[in-house]
Amino acid sequence: MLEVKNLEYTYESGKKVLDGISLSTKNGAITMVIGENGAGKTTLFKNILGLLKRDKGDIIVDGEELRYDKKSLLNYRKNVTMVFQDPDNQIFYSNVFDDTAFTLRNLGYDEETVKERVDNALRSANAYELKEMPVHFLSYGQKKRVAIASAIALGAQYILMDEPTAGLDPVSIGILKKTISSIAKNSSLLISTHDMEFCYEMADYIYVVKDAKIIKEGSKYEIFKDEDVIKRANQELPLCVRVANALGVDFFDNNDQMIEELKAYAKHSS
Repeated sequence: MLEVKNLEYTYESGKKVLDGISLSTKNGAITMVIGENGAGKTTLFKNILGLLKRDKGDIIVDGEELRYDKKSLLNYRKNVTMVFQDPDNQIFYSNVFDDTAFTLRNLGYDEETVKERVDNALRSANAYELKEMPVHFLSYGQKKRVAIASAIALGAQYILMDEPTAGLDPVSIGILKKTISSIAKNSSLLISTHDMEFCYEMADYIYVVKDAKIIKEGSKYEIFKDEDVIKRANQELPLCVRVANALGVDFFDNNDQMIEELKAYAKHSS
């Protein structure tokens, strides 16, 4: 389990960005943090990864607290990794295979193991067909899949994803959803987003962040029933929630279920 307890972080300017943040993830679950731009989501993730050093609070992974000495951080980041919002921030090699293999080679894995883990990771990220492609030929969505493959190849139990749908077209988002569902079978995912359609369909548990604090947490049904919280976070209700509210019926699980039930209703009414 990844646990954050009473986390505080203040910028050098004096602005407090995280004020008593507490959250946890469960193994095999997709946990999401939602909130508007500037709410502190990326700063929270950088604290969890150890890129920023917290002012107060605890960050605990599988019972071990995050420490900042070089050896401890190296071991910690074998188990906790992050996919940044902009994939260009973490793609360094000109070739997809070599980029995905970069961290494994740095950790001293033999080439046979590297090849096996990279191939498996690229398949899991729906990026195997890109294996030999030069990185500069990739679309933005393809680069995101390669960045995700690098996280999978590392074998980390906990994967942080910062705004993974940002900049993606609907087709790429569909591929991303399949990838995330596959990864979640073996890893715990902590995802930041302000894409409420994506959040509603994929999240097992949600934390809502506003003004450096968590203002609500719960299942997607608990969160999206509270329209006031969604408005306070400057977000909009997903389409299927708005339709359910308009019809006065229970929430649909996703848009596909909504469409099928509306078809059945229309057929029954005709």
